[in-house]
Amino acid sequence: MNDSWVVQTPLRLDRSVAERVGSRQRARDVLQSGKVWVDGAPVGLEAAGIIVPVGAVVDLRWNTPGTGRTRTKGRVDLQEHGVEVIYEDPDLVVFNKPTGLLTDTASEAQRKAERSLVALARPYLTSADTAAAHRLDRDTTGAVVIARTPAAFEGLRAQFHARSPVRIYRALIHGDVGPGGRFDDPMLWDRKLLIQRAPRQGERGEVASARWTRIGSSRGVSLVEVQLETGKRNQIRLHWALVGRPLVGERLYLPPGWRARPPQAPRQMLHAAHLGFLHPRTQAPLAFDVPPPPDFRAVLGTVGLPWPPCRPSAPG
Repeated sequence: MNDSWVVQTPLRLDRSVAERVGSRQRARDVLQSGKVWVDGAPVGLEAAGIIVPVGAVVDLRWNTPGTGRTRTKGRVDLQEHGVEVIYEDPDLVVFNKPTGLLTDTASEAQRKAERSLVALARPYLTSADTAAAHRLDRDTTGAVVIARTPAAFEGLRAQFHARSPVRIYRALIHGDVGPGGRFDDPMLWDRKLLIQRAPRQGERGEVASARWTRIGSSRGVSLVEVQLETGKRNQIRLHWALVGRPLVGERLYLPPGWRARPPQAPRQMLHAAHLGFLHPRTQAPLAFDVPPPPDFRAVLGTVGLPWPPCRPSAPG
């Protein structure tokens, strides 16, 4: 039979479950098996330390078949694709997305042909309601938040629509640049070519805005920090191409007549290094810093540039 209760005082999830099953070790075993649900969403051992708020409903679904096996297989699939779980609670999960993986697919044909982070996450989260509130390009790495419930998705989507999350990217670009500045470039998504571009005469685009700061320059390249104010597809890559400073490793957004130059990189050197937002249910501020992946760190090593901590402003 199943067991359900409403949390009366804020408490770690494993302690709340332990009060029902007799010990912390037994609670961890139950979490590992995928039998614990909070406010209608399954949670696993990774959520043992979260503080469950007053009013949350915790369920022990002893009769739910296969949840433990499904989560275990889902975890293995994520690991095999290089996906790291940064944070998890009953409403959302923050992942560190690797290169070469779509955040989500845009069509049925694409869903059949390619794997995506959202598709990989569904078995692990044992939820068909899994949805990404924002996206990274296929070869851009770093922090992505995925909602576990429709309510969490709507809350996160409203924040991204209002441009309130703090999104900081690190990019390695060609050339030496000044200490900082901003971009306010009109952009237009070309549905035929499937690229972002500057509008031509007579076309109307939308302004894409971002602020940037130089972290350091060495050997003809610069590491910059870019804080988005809008969220256009491929926005950062086009910003830098338009000023003749494409990203190291860039293949698509290049100035006219651009010739390859060192350092070489297997992809565009762009990483979502910091993500901050308000929890969609509790409104508590959440912030995550994600270190660069090995390929980015290796290119930084060839030019002798450091990777200092991010210093973002708080989410609004």
